[in-house]
Amino acid sequence: MKIHNIRFGFATNSSSSHSIIFDPINYSLYSDSNDSESFGWDFFTLASKEAKDEYMTAMLLQNISDGYNKNGFSNIFADIIVKGLGLKELDLDEISIDHQSLINLPLEYGTNHISVEFFQEFYNYIMRDEIIIFGGNDNEEFDEYPQKKYDTSIAIALNGILPKDTNASWVCRKDNDWWVLYNRANGARIIFSFLDNPEPFKPNTPILLDFKLTQFCDIGCPYCFQGSTKEGQHIDTNNIYKFVKDIAAAEVFEIAIGGGEPTKCPSFIRFITDLNDKGIKVNFTTKSIEWLENEPIANTVMNNIGAFAFSVGETFYKDIDTLNRIIAIMNYRKYDINKFTVQAIPGVMSELSLVKLLEWCYNNYIRVTLLGFKDTGRGARFKEIAIKRKYDTFDETKFIDVIKELYEQHKCPRIAIDTTLAKNCEHLLVENNIPSWLYHIEEGKYSAYIDGVDMKFGPSSYHLDKLIDYVGNSWCENVIQNLFNKIEEV
Repeated sequence: MKIHNIRFGFATNSSSSHSIIFDPINYSLYSDSNDSESFGWDFFTLASKEAKDEYMTAMLLQNISDGYNKNGFSNIFADIIVKGLGLKELDLDEISIDHQSLINLPLEYGTNHISVEFFQEFYNYIMRDEIIIFGGNDNEEFDEYPQKKYDTSIAIALNGILPKDTNASWVCRKDNDWWVLYNRANGARIIFSFLDNPEPFKPNTPILLDFKLTQFCDIGCPYCFQGSTKEGQHIDTNNIYKFVKDIAAAEVFEIAIGGGEPTKCPSFIRFITDLNDKGIKVNFTTKSIEWLENEPIANTVMNNIGAFAFSVGETFYKDIDTLNRIIAIMNYRKYDINKFTVQAIPGVMSELSLVKLLEWCYNNYIRVTLLGFKDTGRGARFKEIAIKRKYDTFDETKFIDVIKELYEQHKCPRIAIDTTLAKNCEHLLVENNIPSWLYHIEEGKYSAYIDGVDMKFGPSSYHLDKLIDYVGNSWCENVIQNLFNKIEEV
């Protein structure tokens, strides 16, 4: 098994504790020990193919029964799958896996049923001789797993990598040798292969799309890399249906909407609701909270998105009042506070402002995304002026030292960084032992950009010289896949 990339979502914990372990050296020393057809809190070891078959069959049947009425369609569906995969037929009423150790099998993209192809590959992997399943619970006073009798190096391959939730939130798609799994409830994403030596990962279509909905903005941030103004145009409403259809056909998991100010676009509500209806998770960046103060609009938006980011920059101290208003509104109306994040550009802030912002986010349990500075649009002029004034900006590499210091003080919030910042500071990430599978430095390799206003497609929203025309017949071809194969990675 190879893991290419992980983007973490919310943390989970468990009372029962089941681990799938990989021991290529001493696997023959293990034998089955399980006195029941149920897999719960009791300590057990599953080493034989027969025992692991029962465990995997129980996992499949329980996933299916959780998604459907046990006495109706689920029994028929389960029977077809079990016989089709050659699994042992078991009575669903006689077997079970404790709910907090049950691995949540992902749904096939665009459907409400479990991906049979994913399960088959997972099953085949578990059937390998060197794979052993340990079971038990975390409430016993053992220094280590009581049935681990041999001194051996054991690598935990999967321990709740797909924790069970109540929303059937995990969805998957297959890209050549690799699986991409995405959690629509919390944004977690895992890219991995069951093969030991897969081909290098290159998705057939974008996993994520950055989408410009409008060029209009009435705020005028001096460092805006898009150069948005009050004269900026909105997307043509007639193109909304085409874009939603194309995005769904490309099996894109999520959309990050920017602008301009997307909430001021007349097509904003329709676009996010149409995408959500297709199972595509929508996120957006904003500098306005007028929409949040309008409760009917806020309810519609919050019910159709994954998260929104409030953009903070060199005016941080002025923005604090707005951030506090957002917190008050969301707490009062009981919106999910996890849908709210803060987005900041260290390159346009003083070091002190960055520290204060991160401390505020930590105190309010708000996640932060740090962005690399982009010198397109008004960004080029902003950089020139700042350098001439010797303003304390544009040493964005300081963000690592700031984070380390706050972490040592237990004042650091959850932080993500964008591709630009990762690329600009890659040497620092390596020096600080940040695993490469936690970030990307290429644009146009895993994600892409659509300018819905000017009908352009490219690797990112700031490589304007790399954009190509958004053309293609949606009725007979996968437009986004074709365009994705034409653009240049940067």
